[in-house]
Amino acid sequence: QDGFTVASLKGEITTATQATLNLTAPTPIKYGQTVTLSVSGGTGDGDVTYTITDGADKATVAGDKLTATKVGTIKVKATKAGGDNYDDVESIEATVVIDPAVPTVSFPDEIDVETLGEIDVTIQGVKDGEPDGTFTWADGDDTPAVPGDYDWTFESNDPNYTDLEGTLTIEAAEEPETHKVYIAGYADTTLFGPDDELNRGQAA
Repeated sequence: QDGFTVASLKGEITTATQATLNLTAPTPIKYGQTVTLSVSGGTGDGDVTYTITDGADKATVAGDKLTATKVGTIKVKATKAGGDNYDDVESIEATVVIDPAVPTVSFPDEIDVETLGEIDVTIQGVKDGEPDGTFTWADGDDTPAVPGDYDWTFESNDPNYTDLEGTLTIEAAEEPETHKVYIAGYADTTLFGPDDELNRGQAA
């Protein structure tokens, strides 16, 4: 057309930058413990994934669940997908400290004079099986053989478990109550028993 020039405009539509993504990771946690990771921030509804960036031999991640498998320190980061409209965004790494777990030491619910000297001690960890370590009665005591207070220790040989100490209290059995019964209707000289050897007072 006379007097006019038609220009062709070309451009590229780029994805936008998401808002800052903040990662929350509980710390410290204990060996064998499972915790939930979470994020805030970001933009859009893209999927969030979690990755162990340092110390992958000490923990596992499944979805948003982090499980500690070894004592130590790890680092975790979160990534939120941007989809069609946003760039992916990563969080700053979070440091998680994994402390040793506390084993459980237990004894039979009932201990009486018949079981003294043969007390079964059960040591349980957070996973199947007994933690490697040594259980001993303090002060060089053998297995308790009489009622009383007995200190004990568990020395762990596994770095994933703490040492432990405590006291087992064994109470003396209660003496049975006795009551005298007066046998009426017989003379004091009447004898009782299979061999007629007990008088009335003794038989009562």
